[in-house]
Amino acid sequence: MDFEIGAPCWAADNGGDPNTWQLWSGAGDHTTGSGICAGILYSSNAHDDHFISPGIPVTIGTSERYAFWAKNGLASYPDLCNVLVSTTGTAPADFTDTLAASLLAPDVWTEYIYDLSVYDGDTIYVSIHAISADQYYLFVDDVMIDAYPVCTDPSALATTILTSTSADLSWTENGTATLWNVEWDTAGFVQGTGTLDTTSSYPFSISGLVPNTTYEFYVQANCGADSSAWAGPYSFTTPSDAVYINEIHYDNASTDSLEGIEIAGPAGTDLACYQLVLYNGNNGTAYNTTSLSGIIPDQQCGFGTIWFPITGVQNGAPDGIVLYDTCSMAIIQFLSYEGSFTAVELPATGLTSTDIGVSETGSATGESLQLVGNGAVYSDFTWAPSSASTYNLVNTNQGYCPSDGGILAITQPISGCSLSDSESVTVQIINYSLNTTIYSTDVSYSVNGGIPVSETVSSSILPGDTLTYTFMSAADLSVPGTFSINAWVTLAGDTNAVNDSLIAYVVVNYPLPTIDAGLDATICKGTSATLTATGGFSYSWDNGVSDGVPFTPDSTTTYTVTGTDTNGCQGTATVTITVDASPIVDAGADTTICNGASVTLSGSGASTYTWDNGVTDGVAFMPSTTTMYTVTGSDTSACQGMDSVTVTVNALPTVDAGADVSVCDGNSVTLSGSGASTYAWNNGISDGVAFTPSVNDTYIVTGTDVNGCQGTDSVDVKVNSNPVSGFTYTSNGLDVSFTNSSSGAATYYWDFNDGFTGTDTDPTHTYSSAGTYSVCLVVISADNCSDTLCKDVAVTTTGIAGHQLFDNTYIYPNPSDGKVTLQIEGIKENTVTITIKNMMGQVILEELFTDLPIMFKKELDLNMAPIGVYFLSIETDTQRATQKLVIE
Repeated sequence: MDFEIGAPCWAADNGGDPNTWQLWSGAGDHTTGSGICAGILYSSNAHDDHFISPGIPVTIGTSERYAFWAKNGLASYPDLCNVLVSTTGTAPADFTDTLAASLLAPDVWTEYIYDLSVYDGDTIYVSIHAISADQYYLFVDDVMIDAYPVCTDPSALATTILTSTSADLSWTENGTATLWNVEWDTAGFVQGTGTLDTTSSYPFSISGLVPNTTYEFYVQANCGADSSAWAGPYSFTTPSDAVYINEIHYDNASTDSLEGIEIAGPAGTDLACYQLVLYNGNNGTAYNTTSLSGIIPDQQCGFGTIWFPITGVQNGAPDGIVLYDTCSMAIIQFLSYEGSFTAVELPATGLTSTDIGVSETGSATGESLQLVGNGAVYSDFTWAPSSASTYNLVNTNQGYCPSDGGILAITQPISGCSLSDSESVTVQIINYSLNTTIYSTDVSYSVNGGIPVSETVSSSILPGDTLTYTFMSAADLSVPGTFSINAWVTLAGDTNAVNDSLIAYVVVNYPLPTIDAGLDATICKGTSATLTATGGFSYSWDNGVSDGVPFTPDSTTTYTVTGTDTNGCQGTATVTITVDASPIVDAGADTTICNGASVTLSGSGASTYTWDNGVTDGVAFMPSTTTMYTVTGSDTSACQGMDSVTVTVNALPTVDAGADVSVCDGNSVTLSGSGASTYAWNNGISDGVAFTPSVNDTYIVTGTDVNGCQGTDSVDVKVNSNPVSGFTYTSNGLDVSFTNSSSGAATYYWDFNDGFTGTDTDPTHTYSSAGTYSVCLVVISADNCSDTLCKDVAVTTTGIAGHQLFDNTYIYPNPSDGKVTLQIEGIKENTVTITIKNMMGQVILEELFTDLPIMFKKELDLNMAPIGVYFLSIETDTQRATQKLVIE
């Protein structure tokens, strides 16, 4: 999807900020640079905007690769985004899988590819979720869903150009890969331990190789999400640099003559495989090829030279020479003079020449450019300016015989005070050899094992002689401390490495001592001061002061000390002694407080203050007793003055709020404090004034004595709920049954209004005669709160006068001593119930009689009953009568 036709089926979800995803023209799309792409503009609020794809059916081999191109408007204001996946829908909350978090695209179009294989068989949605605040622009273009390409193995591994220090690696690509992984190292290396490179082109050049060494390399096609198997290894051997160009003559001040090139190498080397190929530096083409022949003679210690005259060697600038081994098809050397260039023809196609650094412009007849130094291979020597030619001979100032050089001594730098960052390093080089001249050598030094400084000494040193050499690169010894300097020579063909170096030459940069004269001080006039310096070994003060010896200054003075350390290095410092008068200290006015209150004592008239009794100046504290406090004030000169202040501590009154109170709801209570002079209660209460509380509460009283000191106490007032009295009743003749309907009561008190009372919950009371009685029920709660209810109770009955209950029914004697006779004559009912109750309504006797004779007579024994008044009731099926019975 390149968005040139819009974004059909795509959705933009704005998270709330002012801007969201839209199509942009003129932003420089990825495909044409002038078309349309999707983008989002910065917002001061953080983006939470989703750019959501249509549904993507994922099938491995068809649509498992998701790719898009993205870029930021400015690299300095990058918009970040997440790449999210939903398998359920397009709501923001559905995007729970993350392909990339906080993706930071550069300000150039960059492709991002993601593997969707894990969603094989699913239909998914992909969101590009913008998340940054106040940045710039983020653009997206060319969204693509396709299959990953299948990688095939490369083949036909080879080298195309081979030199003693480099190689061009090639292979055949058998698929569509455009990237390859190359791993290489010396022969026999284990894959995973070699040098790994990734390249987008081949042949692929590697450098830094060692001459006459066998290497191997492997190649793998890199298809992004897929890679081929590794192809290889392919082995190749770098050519030796033992055979090399040793002398060149190409130009004279007048007519060129005796031009040619000399080859040097080990004696006995057959040059039949070698060619000299001359290149024109202006166009990189070869203009002369000379095939070499001959056996190198032994001219010096197993090495020799052969000169090959070549007419028409071009004069530059630049021009070049290739030494080519036709047998191994290896480039041994590609040298040039008066500049460097790149060859465009075989055998050095694509190679860039190495400029030898010297030239023959205007040289005299009979001169040439030559290698000088000691050694055996090309890298041991250096090219020297034009000098008298030595055709078919070892060059002047060139030695092949074993040599032996070393460092005899390091003479500079030397230890001292405050060395600089450019201290000269001077060494004595010695030629230990008895018969070999050193024509040139590399000499090096390092400081504390750091990066070596290496320079070439081109002066000749005869056998047994020494040469003093000062390095052009100085040493930085400016940091105080001890430096260990190592120096050594690197001499080709040196037969004894043991004496090459001189190690651990110690130089000390003694720093100037940091002398401390002590802190400036202020003293009181007439007191002594002692000045003691540190940081040195010995000290000398001005103004007649001796180090560490007390003296009494008359006025403010600045004193200078010169300190000398054990190395003789000196430093100075100064200190000022200010002479000041004593301060007049004021502790403040005396004060009175109550016990438990805090007081703050602050001195004045000085700079710092110290109080006795553990008091801190300006910090509140709580004294427990009346105390005099003394302050010592010190000014900036440590001069002191004193003063005192008395803090009187009055005791707090012991206030009593009284005992806790329990009252019934609706009753009043009076709270009165004691132990102070005046009292203030919370909750709007006045001391000694009755009030009616409605709820349980705690009342706090604050009492204030004549000193204004206060104490507090509290009392709990409990308000108890009142019970509710209630009852109903039923009457049967003189018997009345009462049913209690009271609530919240614990005890009951009945007044039956006939001189009798009761405490039962539901009593039955028998009246002695009919009438209306005002019966009262007093109920009392567990908290001793009460309520009273009185009702009029009407009592009616029928019966006979005196002791006769029914017609022909008698009870006698009455009063009695407890034995009573009941006589009934001519009763017609079949059943008669006789009941005797006491004044509390308790039944003390109850009998049932049936089938009575015409004359029924029954003696009732009440001897066990206490003396008192009782009620005898006779009840039949149709009537009931009650008679008071007295036992004396």
